[in-house]
Amino acid sequence: MNKKLDKEYTVGLDIGVANNGFVAIGDDFNIIKHRHRHEIGVTEFKKAQTAESTRISRGSRRRYRHQKWRLKQLKDYFMPHFIDLMGKEETKEYFKGFKDSWVSNGDDLRKGKRKNFNSEIKEFPTRYHAALALINNDSQVPTDPKKRLKLIYEVIHPMVKYRGNFLRKEKVDDLDLGELDVDSSLTRINLLLKKHKNK
Repeated sequence: MNKKLDKEYTVGLDIGVANNGFVAIGDDFNIIKHRHRHEIGVTEFKKAQTAESTRISRGSRRRYRHQKWRLKQLKDYFMPHFIDLMGKEETKEYFKGFKDSWVSNGDDLRKGKRKNFNSEIKEFPTRYHAALALINNDSQVPTDPKKRLKLIYEVIHPMVKYRGNFLRKEKVDDLDLGELDVDSSLTRINLLLKKHKNK
């Protein structure tokens, strides 16, 4: 049975950020006792959390969604050219092999997923060398139209996939990079590597 107080009382509240305090006092300024309990206490709340983790996750989802969209646009652009040169079946096999080309041949968990995929870019030390060869139309670039198209796609693909970000608000003209002496920088790096190797 909820027994009510039969006398007047005053309630005092202390509203805080992490807790709320309360007390009930009578006209004599003494704490009221009700149902064998003094009417005074505090309620604590959980500390507020920032939305940083949620914001990071949301940004990651947006970045991967945009990345997937860009790669689809690239594939849709190249697809007609591949079909013209290779036919539908060979084109389908190429893109399937390209998608699974990251799987290691020694990966037992994904055994059978990796198809026989012959990358044209493996003929170059790095994809940057391949891009430079295409720009300069070097003799190292294959003359076969199929191989040439594959090389172009394999060079452009990572550029579209990892295209940097546009989060900086500065204008391009405001970025003062100073003079960059590539030769001296590379020479210094090589000397440091030799020094480290001889240790």
